[in-house]
Amino acid sequence: MMTPNIMKSLSYDVVKDFSAVSLLVQAPQLLMIHPSVPAKSVRELIALAKKSPNKFNYGSSGLGSAAHISAEVLQTMGGISMTHIPYKGTGQAYVDLISGQLDLMFPSVPSGVQYHRLGRLRALGVTSTRRHPAVPDMPTISEAGLPGYDVQSWYGIVAPAGTPGEIIVRINAAFTGALNAPDTRAALIREGSDPAPGTAEEFAKFIKDDFAFKAKVARAAGMKAE
Repeated sequence: MMTPNIMKSLSYDVVKDFSAVSLLVQAPQLLMIHPSVPAKSVRELIALAKKSPNKFNYGSSGLGSAAHISAEVLQTMGGISMTHIPYKGTGQAYVDLISGQLDLMFPSVPSGVQYHRLGRLRALGVTSTRRHPAVPDMPTISEAGLPGYDVQSWYGIVAPAGTPGEIIVRINAAFTGALNAPDTRAALIREGSDPAPGTAEEFAKFIKDDFAFKAKVARAAGMKAE
C-alpha cells in the first residue's frame, strides 16, 4: 500500500491489477518510550512534544514502514513534530531505544510487550481502535488521548485481476474456515495478530480505503523513496 505512494513509477496498479480474496489478520503496534521520557500517558507525551518541537526522535525499520506510518499519524493528529531515525531493521533500533539514544518507537505487540513487562521500556498504548486481546490491560492510543487514531499492519490474499468469481469464493471460504478455527485464532492472537476474515467484497473496499489513507499519510509526511 505504501510503495506506490512513495515511488515515482511502478509496473503495476495495487488496486486495479489484483482481485481481492480475503483479509486475513490485522496487527497493531505499541507506542513504546524510553523510561527517561517523563510521560506516563499519550496525553503527557503529546504535551511534552508540543513544548519542545523536534526534541523527541523515533526509530522505524525504514521509510513507509508500519512504525513510520504510526509515528507520522501520531504527529499529524497530535499536532506535534518529531525527528525520524530510519533503520534497516528493528534490531538496532531496539538497541538504541533501550539505551536511550531513541526516545520512542512503534514495535509489534509481541516484541514490545516483553520489554514493557520487564520495565526496560514503557508502553503507552496500542495503535488499533480496540484493545488487543494479548494485552487487554493496555489502553488504545485512541482511548489515551487521540480519539479515532487507528494504524495497523495487515495481511491478506489477492489473486490476479480477472480471476473467476467462483474461484475467489472457494478460496475465501477456505481461509475463513481456517481463521475461525479456535486453535488458529488463539495462535494468531498470541503472535500479536487479530484474525479478520470477511468477504472478498469487504476486502476490496478495505484495500481501496487503506490505499487512500496511506496516500494521505505519505503526502502529509512528504515520504519519497531515495
